[in-house]
Amino acid sequence: MELFLQQVVSGMVSGSIYALIAIGYVIIYKATDVVNFAQGDLVMAGAYTGILTYSLLSLPFGVMVIAVVGVGAGLGLGVGGMVSLMLVRFQSSMVNTIIVTLAVGIVLNSTAMLIFGPNPYPLPITFGKVPISLWGVRITPLSLVVIGFSAAVMVVLSGFFRFTRLGKAMRATAQNRDAAALMGISVRKMFALSWMIGGVLGALGGMLLAPLILAEPSMGIVAVKAFAAAIIGGFTSLPGAIIGGFVLGVLENLAGGYMSTAFKDGIAYFALGAILLLKPTGFFERRAVRRV
Repeated sequence: MELFLQQVVSGMVSGSIYALIAIGYVIIYKATDVVNFAQGDLVMAGAYTGILTYSLLSLPFGVMVIAVVGVGAGLGLGVGGMVSLMLVRFQSSMVNTIIVTLAVGIVLNSTAMLIFGPNPYPLPITFGKVPISLWGVRITPLSLVVIGFSAAVMVVLSGFFRFTRLGKAMRATAQNRDAAALMGISVRKMFALSWMIGGVLGALGGMLLAPLILAEPSMGIVAVKAFAAAIIGGFTSLPGAIIGGFVLGVLENLAGGYMSTAFKDGIAYFALGAILLLKPTGFFERRAVRRV
């Protein structure tokens, strides 16, 4: 039983990061109908921003968070601007816009490789080295901070969408762009804000992931698991993305603990394939009902 609980708690740590990145996917897709395949490289950019500010410049944790948020927002806005340019000015197809996000991701990855090289870098954030023991389950202070920080971001984001005028405008735009425009909402600004928030969530996910693993240019592959989490929950459901992230994190840790570590990375692809076969829309997909 202790092994089971230990694997569940460990899975919640990684699952909270998957959930953050998955929310970024969903917010951008709901607003623009575009899947941002550069999200993984925004994760990588967030990790390296944390290393630059916290490790190399020895700045405080709060300053690091602000820097990561700024970089994530700027890069997200840049990707969104390129996509909007392709859609509006050049009337490109959705496939071409997806290729744009892939191209931007390749540029970011190549830039990181050029600046930092292929060697991994640590982000030595510990918050204490003595693990906490609860009911036989050992959890490090860093793991608690990762879960708590991710939960706090999700709560703030939920409050933003629920209680602020800007958040309500984003929700209205995601539901019906034409109606939102008729109500005086700037759809273009809502699109830009969606890309910024998605970029911030990806960068924060990278910042939280870097202390758990070493940062390297290829670390953005973790976004594939977040993508799977979004699919599991339903690609237009924010609560589904959160639940999907935690479910996937726990599943992969249970697979690694009870079967083999070789199954740990493959469980995301297995879960994704199973969901696409059994319930392609995900478990929490909300379908719009039209009354005639």
